[in-house]
Amino acid sequence: MRASTVFLAALVVAGCNESGSEPSAEPSSKASTSSPAGNPSAAPTANEKPLAAKKPMAKETSDTASDHLGKLPEGVGLKLGSPLPELKLQSSEGDEVDVNALAKTGTLMLVFYRGGWCPFCNYQIHSLAKAYPEFQKRGVTPVAISVDLPNEASKTQTSWKIPFPVLTDPELVAHKAFNVLNQLDDSGLAKLKGYGIDLEQRTGQKHHTIAIPSIFIINDGKLAWAHADTDYKTRPSTTQLLKVIDDLKL
Repeated sequence: MRASTVFLAALVVAGCNESGSEPSAEPSSKASTSSPAGNPSAAPTANEKPLAAKKPMAKETSDTASDHLGKLPEGVGLKLGSPLPELKLQSSEGDEVDVNALAKTGTLMLVFYRGGWCPFCNYQIHSLAKAYPEFQKRGVTPVAISVDLPNEASKTQTSWKIPFPVLTDPELVAHKAFNVLNQLDDSGLAKLKGYGIDLEQRTGQKHHTIAIPSIFIINDGKLAWAHADTDYKTRPSTTQLLKVIDDLKL
């Protein structure tokens, strides 16, 4: 009788430890502070390793159709040949970066992404990071830009080991200059909040605006190529971008 009572008690304890909630659609990038024993204040023992921070979620994008590559939606972007606007942004470390001075060191490929919370943006950024040596061979430096605050941009740069600049533009200086503004309505904000994403917290702003995913190649201080798509799940692949650069013969 005593053995069955112990067995039933064990089942009750196991049931209490089983979470009934669904996993978050947007995994947190912060490391858990809970110990294996469930005591937040208990430090790991010598034989235990601290829990690693989770990487942001990434989802594979669809390649841009060849007949849409290098095109801009109406009212988006800048005209080819336009000079690079005067831009001073912040790095993921919070340092000021003069984009115009950076452009004098070689060809830039400015990549506007929605934010580190966007799984499709993370896939794109990670793909660019892996292909970075190929861009280097061609004298092209990718530069990622979003409305994220420096601390959020730093998480993105660290998570994907990004070797090129990741700049932050919460005040929309570059977004306005390149005309890639996407202001979210109430339903768009509600959708993000449903995934646990607080845009105001990530940007420190109340403009509720993110980037239309877009790419601008700057050569000799002028716009040599541009692409944007309001379908955030579709992006030019690194293979397509490298071919574009080769065809431009910069």
